[in-house]
Formats: sequence, structure tokens, C-alpha cells
Amino acid sequence: MNRLKPLFTVSIIPLIVIIGSYLFLTDISRFFLSWYDPSYVYLFNGLNLAQGSLEIGHTDHPGTPLQVYCAFVIRLVWFFKSDASLVESVLSDPEFYLHSISYSLILLNSLILFIAGLAIFNVGRNLNIAFFIQLIPIVSVISMERMPVVASESLLFGIGILLVSLSFICIFYNNKIKVGNYVYYFSILSALSIAVKISSFTVVFVPLFLLPDNKSRFRYMLLTIILFFLFILPIIGKFLEHSQFLLKILTHTGIYGSGDSGLLNADDFRSNLAMIFTNELPFTFSYFGVFIVSVLILFKRGWFKNVELNKRKYLYGILTATTIQILLVAKHYNFHYLIPVYSFSVLSIYVIFRILQSPIPQQHRAFLGSLLVSVGLVVITILLTVRLYYGYSFYPNLNNPLNTTVKFMEVHDKLPRILMLDGIRETAFIEPALYFGLVYSGELKHDYVKYFTK
Repeated sequence: MNRLKPLFTVSIIPLIVIIGSYLFLTDISRFFLSWYDPSYVYLFNGLNLAQGSLEIGHTDHPGTPLQVYCAFVIRLVWFFKSDASLVESVLSDPEFYLHSISYSLILLNSLILFIAGLAIFNVGRNLNIAFFIQLIPIVSVISMERMPVVASESLLFGIGILLVSLSFICIFYNNKIKVGNYVYYFSILSALSIAVKISSFTVVFVPLFLLPDNKSRFRYMLLTIILFFLFILPIIGKFLEHSQFLLKILTHTGIYGSGDSGLLNADDFRSNLAMIFTNELPFTFSYFGVFIVSVLILFKRGWFKNVELNKRKYLYGILTATTIQILLVAKHYNFHYLIPVYSFSVLSIYVIFRILQSPIPQQHRAFLGSLLVSVGLVVITILLTVRLYYGYSFYPNLNNPLNTTVKFMEVHDKLPRILMLDGIRETAFIEPALYFGLVYSGELKHDYVKYFTK
């Protein structure tokens, strides 16, 4: 029974994630109703790769690892479905393939969360700590909400868990892994994260601060750059196009490089900053906690004079990464852009707790550790309950009228329909979603047009 207890305990949060993600996916119902951007873009580019073509029409994120992942799932599902040619099978039933990709991402992320919890337990032999670190996904409704969507954040979630787990081991049990191996692991995960979404480059600051010397930091950066280009290999020929897209974003005030020339709109920037710090309270609490403790350590106030080196380095690293990410997101706000650094919130809270715990006698620390987990669970449960209540009040009101129309059209599929492709996301018809994906499918769009015009 004792051997099964750790397995059971570290399975609890992954199971909650599976159930919660499934509920969100049920609310989504069909991706073309409200989430076709970017899901259908990844579907079409995954289909390109699944056919053996290296033609990628979407390079903005750049998102190449997710496109490759979509191609793998598409090919695997088609192997068992085998109802028509690959292109015909996907384009005739795109929602089936998108849901297959979504389910696989949910299972993949839950498996990563389980393995991370088990790894932390095996290193520290402390179930409370392993369980607490596993709270990463459920401290944020936005993270849970994004996980079932076929988008870059779905993959960033799993990468973030692995980065947090590796950082935890590096901070508290750095003798368990050789420095050289830390360099390799951090490089692989950092490069993968940046290849999925370029704006997650801020995660490199955590390893840069944690690694012990300049030699290992240089190796880390060099290897990360090499692996990044390896991970985006299918779009190497379009990297200049991707760079120009990024330059437009940096030099224009509007979203995706639109708007007036300039670094930012001051009014929007202030408004976005306010939303960043009021949208997800665990993130706000974690960030300001890290900021205050880092300042106290810097000026060596009270018992902050003798904080262990690795804890200091982690706090400085995550403070740097999060501050830069906040400034970037405040330019063009959407809270899910913070997910790369948000993943570290639980670890940051734990590090702060360990620092504050240091003056307390050893015999009381186990009790305090259990208390931290208990209080954390209560607070998170309350926050999730409130957020889910409002979330579930919103989604049915958004999707139910569309679902009603969808069911009507399925019964009366011979009725003519008028489509207005004006960029609106919420539509009861699949055609705008297919058109949107087609636009980003590169040179192969001409082959897909032939299928649609049969």
C-alpha cells in the first residue's frame, strides 16, 4: 500500500486536469463555433506535413513543433480511420481530427504532470511538495481553458511543467543531476518553448541565473539557439518572413503589427497593466511576493541576509523573466500570453515559503509544509469555484444559440446560406473556419480548393 500511495497522490491533479479540460472541450462543442483561430490554421498546416510536404503557410508563432505534432496525430488517426484519402478524410471531417488532437494534448499534458510529480517525489521523498508543485495547472482558469484548444499554449503548458520541475530539482537538489545534464535539459526545453511561441523567450532567464558559471551559461545559450533552429527546420526558408512579422509588432502600436508607427500606445499600456494584475490573483500574488522578497534579499534585511544561493538566483531569474513578459504583454494584452512565466507561480510561492520558513525550528517545518498544501488547496478551490461559475455562465450564453443553429442546419442541410467572412469568430457554420485555415495553408491551398470545389 505504501508503494501505491505516491502513485495515487500524484495522479489526483492530472485526473482533475483531464476532467476539467474535458468539460471545457464539451463547452467548446465545435471548434468552428468560437475557437477556429488558430485551431484550423494548425489543422491545415498539420495536414500539409502529414502528406510529407514541408510547405508551412503559418509562421507567426512560429509554432512548428505543434504543427509537427498535429501531423503525427492526423496521420495516426487516419491510419485507423482509413475512410478515404488523407486529404479527403481530414477536410470532410475536420472537427473529428481537431478533437482527436485536443484529446491527445490533454492526455499528454496530464501524463507530463504525473511524471513531473513522480520525479519530484523520487528526488525529495516528500509527497506534500510533489503535490503542491503539481497545482500549476489549476491555479489558473485561463490555463485550464486554453489546454483543450489546438493552440501553442496547449504545448507550452507541458513544456512549462517540465521546466518548473527541472528548476525545482536544480534549486533544492542540485547534486542529483550533473551540471552538464542541466545544460542539455534546459536547452532542449527552452528551445522547444521558443519554437512553439517566440514570445516565451523570457524563460531563458531562469536557467541563465540558476546555472553555476559563465561556461555553462554560454553552452546553454549556444545549444538553445542551435536547437531552436532545428525545431523550426520546416520554416527555415521563411524565417526572414517571420522576422519581419516580429519587427512590425515591435515597431507598431496595434496588434500583429497594425496601427500607428511607434513602440506602444501609452493609454493602452496602462490599461493593459491594470488588467494583467487583476485578471489572475495567484499570478499577482506570486509576482509581488517574488519582487518584495528579492528586494529584501538584495538589501540583506532581517533573516534574508543568509538566503541560500540557488534560491536567490531563482528569484532574480524569474523576476527578470516575468517583468519582461509583463512589459511585452502590456503592449498587446491577452492574459494567455503570460502562460510561459505563469507556470512558475506555484514554484515561486514555494521558494518564498521555504525562505520565510528558515528561522522556524526543524521539528515544526513538516507541519508547516502540510499546512501550506492544505491552505493552498482551499484557496485554489474557492478561486476556481468562483471563476468556473462565471465561466460556465458565459460559455453557454455564447455557444448555445450557435449550437441551436447548427442543429437546425444539420436537419435542413439543403437550405441556402449566406456567409459573411468579416473576421468574426463566432459562427454557426464551418465554412468561415475552413476558409480561415485555407488562407494560412501555403502553396497547398490550391490542392485544397480543388477538393472544396468538387
